[in-house]
Formats: sequence, C-alpha cells, structure tokens
Amino acid sequence: MVVTLVFPKNDHLNTAMRASFLVGMCPFIFAENPMLQKISLLHRKLFFTYHMLFLITAAVKFFLLVCDEVILVDEIASNAAVTLIWSISLFRSYVIASKRVQALIRNIFVLEERILNGEDERLIEIYNSHVNQNQITTIAILVASYACMNEVT
Repeated sequence: MVVTLVFPKNDHLNTAMRASFLVGMCPFIFAENPMLQKISLLHRKLFFTYHMLFLITAAVKFFLLVCDEVILVDEIASNAAVTLIWSISLFRSYVIASKRVQALIRNIFVLEERILNGEDERLIEIYNSHVNQNQITTIAILVASYACMNEVT
C-alpha cells in the first residue's frame, strides 16, 4: 500500500502545515482516510507525551542545578532556554489540536478559496503579495528555531 501525503490546498499555510506535520501537529492531512487519521492522532499523542516527559526532566534538572552547592549560571540559563522553547512548542501543539483552532484553520481554507475563485483582481494581487511575505517569514522562523535548538542543546 502506497500512502501519498495530500496537504490541503492553501498557499498561506503550506509551509507551516508541512513543518507541523513533521512534529505531529497537522491534523488535516489524512482527513479522507480514517485509518491514517487514527495513526496521525496517535503520532500527535506520542509527540505530546514526549514533550511532557522532556519538560518534567528539564524541570527536575533545573531544580537540581539551582539547589546545587555550586551555582552554574550558564547551565541554569541554558536549561531555562531549552525548557522555555520546549514549553512553547508543547503549548503550540496543544493549541493547534484544539477544536477552535482547527475550525479557524478550516475557515482560512474556505476564505482562501473564495478569494482565489473571485473576480476581484486587486484582492487576489494583495492576497498573493501576503502569501509571499508569509512564506518567507515562516521559513525564516523555521530556520531560526532550528538554529536556536541546535545552539542550546
């Protein structure tokens, strides 16, 4: 059986959806296939659990660093930075999985389709300009996030 990933057609969220899929946070990919959707849900839950376990161990390490006889400021700062990044990532995965955000994303899909199928050329031009800006910004954020994660770990 060959599985083809079919991302919803959306120029604004294309790069973000692909990046989110890699870490188990894009629930829209397998909307047509219930079995693959269950596997995707399991992947999201495992990723979320991994994040929780990592944060618990980071909190324990932080506590041990702070309570140590010799205070190592650089290690405390490094631990705090990693913990903050992972906390934000965990919160993001929780928010993206919520029904309200999924409904919002579906509305974005519908609105994009209306704009692109409409006859207002100026609106389409404005939309395309913002899509290009959004893609560049998303890629910059992904590169910066990856670089930061490699720097502090």
